[in-house]
Amino acid sequence: MSTEHSKHYSGRWLAGMTSFPSARGEVVLALVMEDGEEPMLRAAGRWLPARDMVPDLGDVMDRAVREPLEGRPHLPAIVRVATEELAASIQDARPEIRVEIGPTTALELELKRVARELDDDETWQWLGGEIDAAAVEKLFAAARAFEEVEAWEVFGDEQFARVALPGLELREVAVMVSAEQSVTGNAVLSVAIAPGRAALDAWRDDMVPPDQIDVYFFERDDLSDAAWGEAKAHGWQSTGLDLYPRVVTGGEDERPTTAREMTIATAVLDALSAAMRTEPESDVEGVVQLEVTLATGDLARVRLDPLDVIESQEDDDDDFDGPDVDEDELEKWMAEDEAFLALDDEDPWKPAPKAANATVRNAPKPGRNDECWCGSGKKYKKCHLEEDEAKARG
Repeated sequence: MSTEHSKHYSGRWLAGMTSFPSARGEVVLALVMEDGEEPMLRAAGRWLPARDMVPDLGDVMDRAVREPLEGRPHLPAIVRVATEELAASIQDARPEIRVEIGPTTALELELKRVARELDDDETWQWLGGEIDAAAVEKLFAAARAFEEVEAWEVFGDEQFARVALPGLELREVAVMVSAEQSVTGNAVLSVAIAPGRAALDAWRDDMVPPDQIDVYFFERDDLSDAAWGEAKAHGWQSTGLDLYPRVVTGGEDERPTTAREMTIATAVLDALSAAMRTEPESDVEGVVQLEVTLATGDLARVRLDPLDVIESQEDDDDDFDGPDVDEDELEKWMAEDEAFLALDDEDPWKPAPKAANATVRNAPKPGRNDECWCGSGKKYKKCHLEEDEAKARG
């Protein structure tokens, strides 16, 4: 998001660069920070010269002024750097900034600290365990579609989504999309996915729900050697912003992603992209509800809720699709919710077990070509017809 800076000049900034070896070759790191009793990091950049990335402190300074990581956009009264070369780079980008040459001890200590952190994760890759190349290719396709429609723009004002995936037997999945500036300045996206409405409460309180699935969109220089080699070997195409999707599970205690978790992540990206392609309009409360078709041909339902609407519905047990629901259907959905909460803790993403009263219906039996009573959107003959007939035969 572009932000115009104030013409007000204030404070002294420190700017500098360093390089260090890593498993991917030389890494060049640049920082711009606001000096003072509580130093504030305003912008950062990282480059891999071996991948034809050209370091540019001037570009980092420009972002520090316009779109800082911390603080408000404004110009510094003066910037201190250690060498004439660094001063020239800044003045080429921002000639109105006054630059001086001098010691930058605080910045050099911060450069060393950040460099250590950046060198921690060098071995991850997409393939392995239950994940094969076909699953990763589907993830990349969904990521490209997600980026093409700029779906994250809808989530700029504390907005969350709820997605129903009947084809995966998931009645409701909570979703939160975030976009933030990376160390090299481009938008880095993340999509957090968690089972049930409890996730919305956790996110509202800045907490991470248990069993959350994260989809990160990494820049090229964030890829490990192993991941970069896989992408080139399989021809996986990045998004238009040159971002690469990665599914992470287990939070800080990262564990291997299961095939079902990968499928869920791909389906959620697909559902949000399809929703954005319809150019949805919200109701008077700012809520958007619609049904979409996924790349697999399955149907999904997407609901976009502003945060204030979520808070007003904390105790609301209405249907995912709106308030017009009969008591029998409401009882069925509430039973499914109870069954969902009783899932095995070791696999919260498996399909919810059928509750004893979840299929009790007083409604007339649908015709073979009518929509199935379960809400999947499929024709009855291709969904629950055989199961219902078998139950009827005893």
